[in-house]
Amino acid sequence: MALSHIAAIVLVTIAAFFDIRSHRIPNLLTYPAWALGLALGYAAGGWNGAVNSMIGFAVTFVPLFLMFMGGSIGGGDVKLMGGVGALLGFPAGLNALISAILVGGFFAALILLWQGRLIPILKYAASTVWSKVYRVHVPVDAPAEHKDSFPFGVAIALGTYLTVISILTGSASPANLFG
Repeated sequence: MALSHIAAIVLVTIAAFFDIRSHRIPNLLTYPAWALGLALGYAAGGWNGAVNSMIGFAVTFVPLFLMFMGGSIGGGDVKLMGGVGALLGFPAGLNALISAILVGGFFAALILLWQGRLIPILKYAASTVWSKVYRVHVPVDAPAEHKDSFPFGVAIALGTYLTVISILTGSASPANLFG
């Protein structure tokens, strides 16, 4: 197992603990991960390794930053995913991001189902789409808005675990789209 894989596993495990406990991921955990990813990338592959680490950072940080700007995810999650991308590089970091999003979506659906809100949300979504297709259709009323929070750091941790396991075993990760 590469040192960068170990560092990524340690990073996301500690971050998930903080996210569950306080719904915050400390900067003292995320910012050093960016630098460590770059350093380990350089140590493993020279400038090519450092560039790979920077690409891994960019492809994991930017999409979540856009979600953060839209108010749908916390800043700590963005910085954590950037750290994972820097440590794993490209394409593994992108696979970890996609895996984390899939895991997070699965957990969100389970939570909504448990709360009895999944069916009304799906009905509203379908009705809204249907009203765009057929202008005479009036969409159902939107479900009551809830401001819930989900510790997405846990989904990032699980997505990272799945990606590292897939690398170590040579098997396909849930999001093994890029290598």
